[in-house]
Amino acid sequence: MRSEANERPLHRNGRKAGAIYTERYWHEREFETIEKLKAIVAPTGESLTRVALAWVLANPLISSAIIGASRAEQLTDTLAASDLVLDPQIKTQLDEVSAPFRLGDAAC
Repeated sequence: MRSEANERPLHRNGRKAGAIYTERYWHEREFETIEKLKAIVAPTGESLTRVALAWVLANPLISSAIIGASRAEQLTDTLAASDLVLDPQIKTQLDEVSAPFRLGDAAC
């Protein structure tokens, strides 16, 4: 479904899809977590995207990783994560920072 005013997709409830995404995910808690993750990753010299995907791939409880890119260089960066081996200390820090999010809505 699309709105007539600006041709942006509408959710089935009639609201703009971007507004629903923002309402669901753009909260101070998430932005604070990103800043913590940036601080953990900075000393590695790797991109946050690459380290995040390497963390996903290193987690035996996760059976697959879904990636997306809007530009070729993003895809190059994310594909390089498959060769990245995380330092155990970095992995532990990432596990700790992300733990509340792995509990789902129960953690909110």
